[in-house]
Amino acid sequence: QMKLAYLTPRGKQCNLTISYIGLQSVARDEGAVQWIDSEIFYENDTLIDERGFNPIFKHVPCRIATKRGKLAGSYCVWKTPDGEKHVEIMDAEELAKVEQAAKDAMKGKVSPAWRGWKTEMWRKAVIRRASKKWMLSARVARVIEQDLKSSGFDTAASPQAPDSRRGSTIKSASGSFCSPRSPPNMLSRSVISRSI
Repeated sequence: QMKLAYLTPRGKQCNLTISYIGLQSVARDEGAVQWIDSEIFYENDTLIDERGFNPIFKHVPCRIATKRGKLAGSYCVWKTPDGEKHVEIMDAEELAKVEQAAKDAMKGKVSPAWRGWKTEMWRKAVIRRASKKWMLSARVARVIEQDLKSSGFDTAASPQAPDSRRGSTIKSASGSFCSPRSPPNMLSRSVISRSI
């Protein structure tokens, strides 16, 4: 059974909170992406992120779970409707800022989601950032807005219209990929070199 959303307490209210699985499901159903996944990586995992004319992205988890080390970040990989492949990465420092912003929005209180399911929230954070590069339908925009509201954020910052920014196509031995151009202050990362 897919866990797309939860009811979470916030003061005297009960809020609908979209899970990272729910965000991915809506993005696929609405055609914003063909395929999408998000993962957590740890300090002792191998994460390769090479950029340039032959970009490479690869995540190799440490096979010994007890030796993976501290949480180091999260990433989202996706394929656009026209077949371009992208990756968005956020490190622990960036994700800590998201968590602090959520705490500030709740007047210093730590939400049950961040307290009990930090890795799930890290996945959601990077998916929301990745969504800024998608062509959003009204439904996807509403779901992201609801997710921000349930976290106490100002929804004026949520996506409202399709993003017309496009990247350049790169030819490599493994195929054609698009290197996304990000707006200022947004982390720009290379595309995926493996077949999805």
